[in-house]
Amino acid sequence: MKTGTFKNILHWFTPADKLLIFALIALSLFSFALIRYFTETGSWVVIWVEGQPFARLALAHERLLTVEGPLGKTVVRIREQRVEIQNSACPNKICQKMGSIQRVGQMLVCVPNRVVIKIEGESKTISLDVITE
Repeated sequence: MKTGTFKNILHWFTPADKLLIFALIALSLFSFALIRYFTETGSWVVIWVEGQPFARLALAHERLLTVEGPLGKTVVRIREQRVEIQNSACPNKICQKMGSIQRVGQMLVCVPNRVVIKIEGESKTISLDVITE
């Protein structure tokens, strides 16, 4: 018997196991879609630098903003009611790879440069700690 092939692994599961796995995967995908559907699009971008509020900007107005952190400049871009980190002075650029955000409660974080960007909206949301020390 060959080990490690997908076909051999499937023989270990009963039809009920396979059905359960399929149902759990489908439920997970459905819950992601449901959460996305019920989460409202944000109205404002709040930017924090070293745990201190830096700016609160409307998502409706397109702009390019430079934020000075301990390591250097972080360039934040607001466009089409979305916000993204376009460039940062951090070494790995993970914050740039996070993409753009637009829903209430979503955050972009550049930990090395201590910059936190959060989307806020009309509804009350759970406040998260934005201290990046």
